[in-house]
Amino acid sequence: LMTTSTVPILEERVSSDIRESNIDYRLPTNVKPIHYKITLDPLLVRPGPREEPVPNTFTGEVIITLRVLEETRSITLHYNDLSIQDVSISIKTAGNDITLPVIHTYDVVTHFWVISLDRSPNDDAEGTFKANEEYLITTKYTGHHRDDMYGFYRSSYKDTENNTV
Repeated sequence: LMTTSTVPILEERVSSDIRESNIDYRLPTNVKPIHYKITLDPLLVRPGPREEPVPNTFTGEVIITLRVLEETRSITLHYNDLSIQDVSISIKTAGNDITLPVIHTYDVVTHFWVISLDRSPNDDAEGTFKANEEYLITTKYTGHHRDDMYGFYRSSYKDTENNTV
């Protein structure tokens, strides 16, 4: 996805107990992203007659189309320092997308965001993402602009009249 500076707000956080020398930051190869559609609103000023500055925040949405290569119980993405507002997954089918209930966790060491199907105790469903199916993951999030040239950051310069732009 992308990297910014706010603390993630997720249903559950987990911390790896793997020794740092053994950490693998590579994503699993059981899914393949096909397309990303990313929308960012930097929120530099509040709309309205006075257009007041907004304190270093932005909102965004990413829609990821992916194909599952091998049946899997979860989809793992890299993610760091965003506040997730909403996430949904749907199966892309001919003219009819079916939205699936999901749960998600975040590993603070690897910055893996793991999305799984939410199965109720009485659910007979297998709880897996099927091979050769395409899925849409839609995520809405907020974040903070950084000042250290990391992630989505703010910058400025002086124009020819020495005004900060």
